Amino acid sequence: MLNNEYIKKEFLLSLKKEIEMLENKEKNIKLINFKINFVKNLKITARAMQLVAPFVLVASVVTGFFLIRKDIPFFRDNKKLYSSISFRIDNNGNISERRVYDDTTNSSVMSYYSDWRNNDDGTYSRDIEIYSIDDITYEEVVEFLANNSLDKTLGDYVISYEEVVSNKAYTTSESYVEAVIYIEDKNNYILEKESVNSNYVSVSSYVICLLLTQLIPISYRSRSSFSFSESVDDIKAQYKPLSVEHIRKKIKIKKDNYNRLMR
Repeated sequence: MLNNEYIKKEFLLSLKKEIEMLENKEKNIKLINFKINFVKNLKITARAMQLVAPFVLVASVVTGFFLIRKDIPFFRDNKKLYSSISFRIDNNGNISERRVYDDTTNSSVMSYYSDWRNNDDGTYSRDIEIYSIDDITYEEVVEFLANNSLDKTLGDYVISYEEVVSNKAYTTSESYVEAVIYIEDKNNYILEKESVNSNYVSVSSYVICLLLTQLIPISYRSRSSFSFSESVDDIKAQYKPLSVEHIRKKIKIKKDNYNRLMR
């Protein structure tokens, strides 16, 4: 009787060690499978990045272009409107000043107005010549107008045209020269919220540019031999996880035997 108890005890001890050994083996296989799956997913992610990289690159360039222009899509930006002072001066000594805030670049011009003429059709006309004076200082313009006899010009010729009116009330002025000078003040500005319409135009432009430029990587991919699905299949075939089912079945059988013998 004692001999049987001893044999049973030794058998249970041996069975317990086998169960522990199989459980350790299962844990090792799980660890190996974790490493296999990690490397597999890493390689699949790398292939996915390889697939989308041209599209992301093009999108980044387009987005960067809009950001450089300080035109952030989908957000109404705070736009800086810098101040500029406009001086309106004529050869009769009349000077007026006005401060404006806008985001446009205004050009300084010198305008020459001739005397009004009576036309046969009852209208009145005069000639207007415009010269650019962006590169001429305010002091030079004032000095020129103070000494101008209407037969000299200042600046670079831009355009000339004829003005025609039908109302005599508009023809009271004689020939004269007038300068409009814009002086920017970069230290003086206001913040203005971008309008909804302007933001809509910005977003539309961004989306259109984004869609059109995506044709570049699409064209590249169409000529490339790269196949994402085939790459994924090759990776999955190369990194197959180890099976642990047969070990789990052995553990279950041995545990059942162990529990039965312990009763």
